[in-house]
Formats: sequence, structure tokens, C-alpha cells
Amino acid sequence: MREPKPATLEIYERELERNERAVTRAKISEMIETGKISHADLETKKAVEIFSAKERDEIKIEAGERTRENLEPKELWAKRGDVSERLQQAALGASDALERAHEIYHEQGATSKEISRSFAALDAGIVRLKNERQSEKAAAKFMNFKTDFKRDLAQMFERGGSMENPRLMAAMTKGLLIDGLEKQNLQPEKIGIGAEKLSEISMTIALAISGDKKREQFANKNFDTNRQAKTDEHAEYNYSVHRQTEHEKQHLQARAKQFERAR
Repeated sequence: MREPKPATLEIYERELERNERAVTRAKISEMIETGKISHADLETKKAVEIFSAKERDEIKIEAGERTRENLEPKELWAKRGDVSERLQQAALGASDALERAHEIYHEQGATSKEISRSFAALDAGIVRLKNERQSEKAAAKFMNFKTDFKRDLAQMFERGGSMENPRLMAAMTKGLLIDGLEKQNLQPEKIGIGAEKLSEISMTIALAISGDKKREQFANKNFDTNRQAKTDEHAEYNYSVHRQTEHEKQHLQARAKQFERAR
């Protein structure tokens, strides 16, 4: 029983055939323009009669290079900061496998087993690349979700969301979480968050926010109390200094009078 071709080999051969036709048409158009052949020749001659063996080899080589270039991972041309290190490495691995498979395919004397083996390795490289693409896409979606959720949560409380009822806060928070996940087309179950876990997360966030608000109110109250105490203490200190100054003034005046009488 004949083994099925690797998926990338089938793709490569389809792309190669398409490019060979495109290159052949371009060459024929060029030969007509230069007068090497006429339109009448196209009706009576086949491609093997129009092109020499050398020219046919050149067409195959050019078509092969176009095919390889068209199948290169797009991440190779991305800016370094636009893709993760893992995705870059996966793209480079797939590119290397494509280069080896391409060379073996066009190598004279290469057997069908050698070609299939090289493209099977390319299949594996493409699978790794697709997995990394999916992981990076999911990570980007989750980051967008977190940013949007934090913004929506802040806006909810700016509009006067209840801080006194943790259960109501948790329900409202859960609604924001579900809306945010749906906007990014993220299914909670696929990222390991079931309904029970979602409720738990919502309650944790609600209690944390409620606790932070209470601590903030307590801190503000203490600050106001301390500020008033400092003000009272400062006033008492000023009064004490004022009394001390008046006492010293009176004492000096009395000493002056005693000095006058002694004279």
C-alpha cells in the first residue's frame, strides 16, 4: 500500500506547478516580443519544442525558488518586537526544514522516500509553528481582555457601583468578566476557567476592592483625626508659648521696677 504524501509536499507541488505555468507564460510573452517565436508557433508547437532543455531547467529552478519564497513563514519578516522569541524560533525551524526539503526535491537522483522524509520533517516544523502562533494569538487576546476588564471595572465604580454589598459587586464583576471574554472570543472553558471558577474569581475581586475601599476610608478618617489632633496640639503649643512669653515679660517688668526703687 502506497503511503500518503506529507501535507507540505502536496502543497509544495501544487504551488510549484502554478509557478511553472506563470514563469512559462512570462518567458513565452518575452519571446514573442523579441520575435523569437510567433503566435502561430504556439498553435503548432508544445512547450518542450519551444524551449531547450537548458531553458526548461531554468524555468523549473526559477519556479522552485518562487515556491520556496512563497511558503516561507511570514514571521521571518516581522519586526523583532512584534513576535515572541518562541515564535521566532519556531519560524526559523520551519524555514530551515523548508530549505532542506526544497533542496532534496530538486536534487538529481533523490528518491521518493528521501523527498517524503524531508517533507515529513517540514510537516512537523509547521505543526510547531502553528501551535506557537495559536499560543501567541491567545496570549494577545488575553492581554487585551485584562486591559479592557480593568478599564470597565474602574468605570463601573466611577458610575457609583455599590461598595457595600460584596455579593452584588461580585455579580456585576462576573458580568464584566463574561462580556470581556466574549469580546475577545475567548471561551472560559478553553482557558481553564469554568463557571464555578469564574464566580470565585469575581467574588475575590469584589472582596479585594471592597477591602481596599474600606482601608482607604479608614486611612482618610485617621488622617483627618490626626490632622485635627495636630492642629489642636499646635494651638495648645502656641498658647503655651504665648503664656510663657507673657510671664517672662511680666517678670522682666517687675525686675525693672525693683531696680528703679533700689536707685
